[in-house]
Amino acid sequence: MTSTYSCQRMTTRWPLVIFYNIIDVSAYNAYVLWTEKHPAWNVGRLHKRRLFLEELGKALVQPEMMRRKTLPRTAAAKSAVERLRKDAEQPSTSGITDTDTGDKKEPDVNSVLQVTTRQAYV
Repeated sequence: MTSTYSCQRMTTRWPLVIFYNIIDVSAYNAYVLWTEKHPAWNVGRLHKRRLFLEELGKALVQPEMMRRKTLPRTAAAKSAVERLRKDAEQPSTSGITDTDTGDKKEPDVNSVLQVTTRQAYV
């Protein structure tokens, strides 16, 4: 059941495999408990588990983002963090319908951070 949305990656280190499995099972258990406690959450939406995992990830990262708000960084990294913070401050997806984003494709967060890291070492 956890294979649809999984954090598991190919690795040869068995402790990491166990850790990934613990994360997957914990996230699934949290989803089951949440849907039992809030049965009206995202009624009629497909991919409820994906939406839950997105909100869970944002909720877990939010305190760290607030802590790092005052740390010094390059201009590119600062703009990436501000964009992520703005996305996190938007209302929950529970009442929003999917909309067409058009042909604009924003850069992936990982690629922005990689570019920022490369610029820091140049």
